[in-house]
Amino acid sequence: MKTLYIHIGPHKTGTTSLQHFLHDERERLLAAGVLFPQDCLGSWRSQHRLAFSLKGMADHKTGDVPNREEEFGLVLSEIARSSAGKVILSAEGFFALKIEAIRYLRQVFSRFDVRIVFYVRRQDETFLSTYAQQAKNPRTAFVKPIHAFLDAPDSLSRDLDIYQRASKWAAVFGKEHMEPRLYAEAGDIPRDFMSYVGEGQLDEILLTAKRQYLNTSQSLEALEYVRAFKQQEPDTRFYAAAQHALFRHFATTGRPASRLLSTADKRHVLNHYRTGNERLFAEYFGRENLFDPDRLLSEDTSERVHVDTSDVAHLVRELLTSKPAATPVVPPNPSLTEQLKNTFLKLIKRG
Repeated sequence: MKTLYIHIGPHKTGTTSLQHFLHDERERLLAAGVLFPQDCLGSWRSQHRLAFSLKGMADHKTGDVPNREEEFGLVLSEIARSSAGKVILSAEGFFALKIEAIRYLRQVFSRFDVRIVFYVRRQDETFLSTYAQQAKNPRTAFVKPIHAFLDAPDSLSRDLDIYQRASKWAAVFGKEHMEPRLYAEAGDIPRDFMSYVGEGQLDEILLTAKRQYLNTSQSLEALEYVRAFKQQEPDTRFYAAAQHALFRHFATTGRPASRLLSTADKRHVLNHYRTGNERLFAEYFGRENLFDPDRLLSEDTSERVHVDTSDVAHLVRELLTSKPAATPVVPPNPSLTEQLKNTFLKLIKRG
C-alpha cells in the first residue's frame, strides 16, 4: 500500500517554501521513491487546483473552475503509473475544506495509507502575518487597521481556529492519521516535513537543494503607508506602483511589523482561542497548552506603535517622481522606473 501525505497548510506556516522545494526537487525526490504529482498543477507549483475543485472556486490564474473528477483523475492516473511508494500533495486551501469535501478525499484515496500533515503556529503571530499579507497586497482594497479585527479574529481568517479545522479532518480520517507539527520547533519547514516523510533517507536532497523561496517581511511603516494609500486612493491601478516605492523607501529604516500589536493585543488573540488550544495540545500532543498567553507573554510589555500616515500622498508623489541615484549599486530597470513615474503623474493630473 502506498503512503499518501496530504499537507494541508495552513496559510502563513511556511507553505510556499515547502511547495517550492517539492516542485524544484521533484525529479530527485522521484528517484528516491517520492512522487510529487505534476499532471494536475496547471500553472501552479503545487496542487492548488485540487483544492479549487473541492471548493468550487475559480483558478484565478486561468479563470476556470477546475472539474473535481477530472483533476483527481489526473492525480490517480499519475500515481498509478509511478512506482514510487510515497506520494505528497500540498495545498493550504485544503485546511478550510468542508467536511463533505474531506469525505470525498477519503473516498478517492481509500486505497492509500493517508497521513494528514499540518503545522501549528501561535495565533497572535498568524494574526499579524495574515494582516500584513492583506495590507500589502496591491491587488486588493483591504484597508482596515489591524486593531479592527481584535474583537473577532476569525473575521480576518477562520484558519486561526486550528482545533476546529483539525477536528473536521480527524473526524473523517481518524486522529491516528493526523500529523500536527509545531511551527516554532520545526524551524526550516521543508527540512522538517521531509525528515518526517523520508525518515532520514532524504538528507542528501535537503543538503544540496536549491535556495528556498521566502516571503519577505515588510516593516510596520511600509504596511501602514501602503494601507493608508489604498484607503485614500480608490483606483486600484495605482496600488502596485505605490507599494513598490514604499517598500523600497522603508526597507532599511522601518520598524518590525510586530510592533503593531501590544502585549495586551497578543494576549487578547491567544485568549480568544484558549479553549481550542488546550484541547489541541491535550489531544494531539499530550502536552499542556504551549500557546497559553500567561506562559508566553509573562515578560512581554510591548505597547502599540502608531504611525502617522497623513503625509502618504506627498511621500508617494515624491518617491515616484524623484530621480534615481547617479551611481546605483544595481542599475535600475529604466522601463520600470519610467512606468512608476508615469503611473503617479497620471494620478497627480487627476487631482
